[in-house]
Order: sequence, then C-alpha cells, then structure tokens
Amino acid sequence: MRTFTTCTRRGYERLSDLAARSEAALTFTAGTATIETIADLPFTITSALVTTGLPAGTAPGTVIRIRQSGRAGQLQPSNGPRLLVRGRNYAAALMRFHLQPGDDTGQWVIVGDGLWQDQGAGELRLDAADSALPAMSTLSALGEAWRA
Repeated sequence: MRTFTTCTRRGYERLSDLAARSEAALTFTAGTATIETIADLPFTITSALVTTGLPAGTAPGTVIRIRQSGRAGQLQPSNGPRLLVRGRNYAAALMRFHLQPGDDTGQWVIVGDGLWQDQGAGELRLDAADSALPAMSTLSALGEAWRA
C-alpha cells in the first residue's frame, strides 16, 4: 500500500519552526489548476508564478507547480489551507513533493499551515483556521524567519 502526503499537518507555533521544516518560502500568484487522481484520491496541482523567494533560490518569474489534496467543489478540511484560487497572491512555506523517496516530481507542497493570502502593502493573512501561527504577518517577518 502506498501513502501520499501533500501537506505536513504538524502544528507550528512560531514562524522560525516552520522555516526550519521548509525548503523555501515563496510569494506567488496562483494560476491555472489541473486535477490528478492517484488511488481514487483527487489532487489539485496549481501553477504559480513566483514573485519572490526566501531565501533567494527560486527566481522571480519562475513557474512552479503546487500540489494540494482535494479538488474544487469538494469539502476541504476546515483546519488547513484552502485550495489556491487563480489570480490571488500568496506567500507559502513549501517543500518538494516526492511520490517515493528521491523521486523528484518537480512539484511542491505547503508545509503545515504555512499559506498566507497577500493583503497588499506587505500584509499577510494566514489561510488556515485553528492554527497556532499568527493570523496576520508581514513579508518582512517571513523574510526574517527564513534568514535566521
């Protein structure tokens, strides 16, 4: 039996803890999405245009693919990040997705509750309920956590 993990559901209380578990923090604009089914489980894979990378590594203008469990119209867990919406700006803590250890799919997954909607002017609103992370943050606070 194979298991698939598309989001680490560990609770994080501090941005520094989330940063330590993540491979990258990126700001991006969500693009088009496709649905992929594995073992009767639907996954949404959304293209995302990177606007900044923390730490530097993924260049602005790069298009990445972010995998999330579920599909539009399907009941989503109430306590985790919601599916990305085309045209919205986000910041996220990410790690690479592997179907099997060492099998790089070229896709990324959101780490824990590490998804924020960009509210403009550098302000970010956490996109998960029941999280110990601060409900509001800033791009500069994320940058400090990932540079530490």
